[in-house]
Amino acid sequence: MKKVKNIIFTFMGVGVLLAVILMILFKLNLPIFLLTAIVIFLCVGAGFLISSHFSGKLDSLYDGVQIVQSGNLEYKVNTYSEDGIGRISKEFDRVVEELRDRKNELELAQVEIEDNKDKIFDLEKKEDHFRRLFEQSNDAVFVYDFDGKIVEANNKASDMLGYPQEILAKVKFFDLQMESEMTSSKSAFKTGPEACAIRYESRMKRANKEIINVEISTSGVDMKKGVMQSIVRNITERKNMQKALEASEEKFRTFMETAGDLMFIADKDGKIKYLNNSMANSLGYLREEAADLQITDILSQESLDVFWKAEGILREKGEVLYEAVWETKHRKKIYGEITQVAMFNNGGEFTGARGIFRDITERKKVEESQRLANLGKLSADVAHEVNNPITIILARAEMLQMQRKDDKDLQEKMTIVIEQCEMAISIVKRLLKFSKPSKKEFTKVKISDMVSSVINLVEHQFQGSGIEIISHFDENLSLVNADEKQVQEVFMNLMRNASDAMPDGGKVDIYIYEKEKYVYVDFKDNGEGIAVEAMKKIFDPFFTTKKDGTGLGLSVCYGIMQAHNGELLYLSKPGEGTTARVKFPAVEADTEE
Repeated sequence: MKKVKNIIFTFMGVGVLLAVILMILFKLNLPIFLLTAIVIFLCVGAGFLISSHFSGKLDSLYDGVQIVQSGNLEYKVNTYSEDGIGRISKEFDRVVEELRDRKNELELAQVEIEDNKDKIFDLEKKEDHFRRLFEQSNDAVFVYDFDGKIVEANNKASDMLGYPQEILAKVKFFDLQMESEMTSSKSAFKTGPEACAIRYESRMKRANKEIINVEISTSGVDMKKGVMQSIVRNITERKNMQKALEASEEKFRTFMETAGDLMFIADKDGKIKYLNNSMANSLGYLREEAADLQITDILSQESLDVFWKAEGILREKGEVLYEAVWETKHRKKIYGEITQVAMFNNGGEFTGARGIFRDITERKKVEESQRLANLGKLSADVAHEVNNPITIILARAEMLQMQRKDDKDLQEKMTIVIEQCEMAISIVKRLLKFSKPSKKEFTKVKISDMVSSVINLVEHQFQGSGIEIISHFDENLSLVNADEKQVQEVFMNLMRNASDAMPDGGKVDIYIYEKEKYVYVDFKDNGEGIAVEAMKKIFDPFFTTKKDGTGLGLSVCYGIMQAHNGELLYLSKPGEGTTARVKFPAVEADTEE
């Protein structure tokens, strides 16, 4: 309404102005054509002024429309005034600003739509991926609600149980399991939602009534909607293999535990992981004590080099056979033959070994006894061979002595030859007597006679080594019940040990005395003595400090004395000599009637 009033007042003003101009012109009495021209000129000028006022704003507004139409929504007309065109311009700028905001919103929406398209695509890919996993899984997968109604099952579920998909969709998951398993299955199912996941074993029945063992892993898919998932794996074959393995292990364990040989299993570092009863008993260890043992802990010092060499062969060839000496908890030695077989993992890496230790201590003793028997036979053969030429020399010497009785110098020389020949014949006779094998007959004998016999046999050799033998025999000694050959072997061995302890010469004092119904024989040397550590092992089979020793001499002697209900012991201090003491029960002589 205000715009209309402004227009009316404008034209009224123009009309009044024209009327005034015309009155002035009429008073001037100008020609009519000139008057007309002036009127026309004024009208045109007025129109021009009015149109110029409005056309500038309209052109600016029009240009703004064209710019906005081209897509530039940042442009503003800025021709604000109080007239209508100004207000139209202001409204136009507002509309353009709204369009700009809407455009920005549309662009943001477009970006969001594009982002959502990527997310939707990723979700579709993941869904396709999980769908393939679901269908191609090697295990049966069941999806069901809290009531057990199966919502979905994969193809493996159908194959494993022998039911088509449409049948599975009509049954409950728990109905597929054996009734005897229902309690544990439902208990696991109740625990599942609280623990988020649970695994347990059960049994299911197939469509053909076959019962299979399964392992079920249950977890919640959507706890709010009450959706559960169970992955079911057929473990029937594994169960059968496990039962077969347990049966095999039981047979193996029974065999190991009842075997007479010592059996063990060690890891790659030589730590004993298992040992059977025979091995534990033989070594004197409890199972708990043996749990911390290494193979090297039970090996005798002299067998370490053999063991490490055998270990290298074991890892290279997979098995090895060798002889070694083990030590018991109480340091007693056991000689054995060891067979070891290596164990390797799938990658071919050495993981340990199984071993069998066969005790051959007694066999070694028999071999040593056989060696001594052979040595005795050889001694007898040598004695016979030596005896013949000595007898000839003796006969010739006696004959020459008889023929040349007047030659005193010859007589003296032949006397020496004859004495030496007789001494040699005496030694040979004693050697022949000593070399005869024992008949293992116990008779009542005088200890002093047996000791004297051994002294006569070794005295010449001891004198050559610078060793003096001094006898201290008590009188009126009781007899002893003994196998003469075996006891002489003991005395011979003790004398030989005394000689070996005095390489630079010395003396051996032999004492025979009786005390508290026992007859004692002490062989006391003044040699170098025995080390404290060696004293603990001197009776162990195969322990020796001699370069060429077998380590069986004292072990055999100890066994002989045990068989005679006697004792054998050593008393020694390093640097102060050694005393070997044997002890026999005294017996009374037979009374002649």
